Amino acid sequence: MTNFVQIVGDLNQFIDQKGVRMYKTAGNYALFEFFTKPHPMNGNNPYTYDFIDFYGGEDWTSVFVTKLMETHEGQCRSLPYLYRILAEEMKTEAHLAIGPNHCYIKHLGEDGKWVNIELTNGNFATDAWMISSMDISAEAIKNRIYMDALSLKESVSYCLSDLAQGYAREYGYLDDFVLACCDATLKYYPHSIHTLMLKYNTMNYQGLDYLKKHGGKETPEILSHHKIFKETERKIDSLGFREMSAEKYEEWVRSMETEKQNYN
Repeated sequence: MTNFVQIVGDLNQFIDQKGVRMYKTAGNYALFEFFTKPHPMNGNNPYTYDFIDFYGGEDWTSVFVTKLMETHEGQCRSLPYLYRILAEEMKTEAHLAIGPNHCYIKHLGEDGKWVNIELTNGNFATDAWMISSMDISAEAIKNRIYMDALSLKESVSYCLSDLAQGYAREYGYLDDFVLACCDATLKYYPHSIHTLMLKYNTMNYQGLDYLKKHGGKETPEILSHHKIFKETERKIDSLGFREMSAEKYEEWVRSMETEKQNYN
């Protein structure tokens, strides 16, 4: 597997060969070429979307960056994550951004306006297209749960929610680990809707399990648990969250392939 040092060296060499080092988006230009075009720096093998098990339902490792680097096939987690990691190594400005069940890249263009990079199909995307195609509400954008450029601290903390989700798949929701990860994420990224939903679902599961084991008895412990559960529910509602079903997201992902073919 190609290592980060080699990739970053190849990207910097590409920038110098093209003579674009003076532009603030030089790193983004190199990264876009690296991900989307056949080139010696990616072994003439661009990175593409893996339409098989893109949720990681069959194999959680299919959403890992390591799998993406080995196969050059990824999805809306691993593709923007790798882009963001490489951008950080190159000291290139780039941000993760969140959509319903989705993640993509934002960076400022030479004109100071935001550019959206949709690695799902290797194209650029306008805000208007993303809002309409993913049915994102104005309230959700205003409250920064979608389409917001995440800081480095928010991006790193967001990864804790992915860790928690992977842990839950392996060990379940009944110990304290998943909630500890959620609370750590929310400390630095309080409007992470993915994390809030994971916390809500985990607390719901734990509460029902507790009541079942204790014959529905209301104890101080379960009442305290329920209070936090309801606070989380109110927080989600206040942010303008509107769920996108797995079926609708899969339909959206499939449409990306059509968009890519039309673009090409």
